[in-house]
Amino acid sequence: MDKAINYRLMLYGIIAVLIVYVLTTIFVLRVEPSNPTRGSLIQAIYRSNFVLMGLPIVSSISGASELASTALMIAVVIPINNILAILTLEYYGGGKAKLKDMLIKLAKNPMLEGAVLGILSLVLGVKLPFFLEKLVSDMAAVATPLTLVILGISFEFSQIKECGRNLIYAVVGRLIVVPALVLGVAALMGFRDADFVTLIAIFAAPSAIASYTMAENMNCDGVFGGQLADCFVTVLKYNNVFLDFSYSKSLGMFLGNEFSRQYRVTVDRKEKFMSSCNSDCGSCGKSCGSRDSGVPIAEMNVNSDVRKVIGVVSGKGGVGKSSVTSMLAVAAARAGKSVAILDGDITGPSIPNTFGLDQRAEGDGKTLFPVMTKEGIKVMSVNLLLENKMHPVVWRGPVLGGVITQFWSDVIWGMSM
Repeated sequence: MDKAINYRLMLYGIIAVLIVYVLTTIFVLRVEPSNPTRGSLIQAIYRSNFVLMGLPIVSSISGASELASTALMIAVVIPINNILAILTLEYYGGGKAKLKDMLIKLAKNPMLEGAVLGILSLVLGVKLPFFLEKLVSDMAAVATPLTLVILGISFEFSQIKECGRNLIYAVVGRLIVVPALVLGVAALMGFRDADFVTLIAIFAAPSAIASYTMAENMNCDGVFGGQLADCFVTVLKYNNVFLDFSYSKSLGMFLGNEFSRQYRVTVDRKEKFMSSCNSDCGSCGKSCGSRDSGVPIAEMNVNSDVRKVIGVVSGKGGVGKSSVTSMLAVAAARAGKSVAILDGDITGPSIPNTFGLDQRAEGDGKTLFPVMTKEGIKVMSVNLLLENKMHPVVWRGPVLGGVITQFWSDVIWGMSM
């Protein structure tokens, strides 16, 4: 457990949160005279959606092995954010309350009470019955999406004008100033890899989704909080969050993450292999870019002169391979090209049906002759060889591959295809 605690990262995260909060409060007090709006604006700038972004981002960028430190950061930063938010909204929403009254309200806050009960349950090993635990988990899973839906329903463009100036303050502060300040100092202090990713998730994430509901319930500016924190900042941040990672990666912040490690191993292996290459493919069993791909794998029929081959392939059925093939062939034929289609779909051929071909392909015992469409396109398909085209074809493996090879080498495709 002690190994998972990154005291340096945790201390920096706590101090950074507090400094951002203090600087945000000083700035807001200078630019906004209304107390209810002050509370919403402060919360929107300093408080992020770390709890939703933290673990998924670190897991994707740095691997599951780095999640322990991030989970501990969530356990520390989120309560601090919540306490600061509650104190701020209680103070600016209800006037200049006494410290004693604020502490009482803080102790009675449902969000803080839930967090305390959750921590106590984990420490004491208290577990809910399975059906209740499943119910609570399902409710937690839909809480954030439901909040976003409600925000979308309540959003009104006419309200933007009322809070336009503060909207700019919050968007610039949450999206640019806070990340630049905190992450810039973190980079100078030597934070890298999973630690730096965790800091991005804390300080470059959009405003907390709960900002709107908390502002509404604590008599602060819910309209401004909803328009800002949970609409503009969220949409803009999720659309440009990749820029944060892209720019950080270009500065060398992620050189030790899981992706970079795998990439470097691959490059090292390739360079090691290529350094020992003598360009004699006949004495080498490796597969690399220097080796001839071997396509086509069989000799073309002597009576055929196919000069260009366009492959239309997919690893999944029903995505439109036959449609694309047919349209390409027709377009090329209309452009005056000599075109043919080798239908490699053995188990479900549909090219003949696309062109309305009913006749069977003919041959002389050694070679096959493709069927000509009305557009002048030559077609060879397994459907054209069956007595009943509705009969299923269940060939697999070498047999199936052999048919495609025969279509290439035994069919007389003609000249200048």
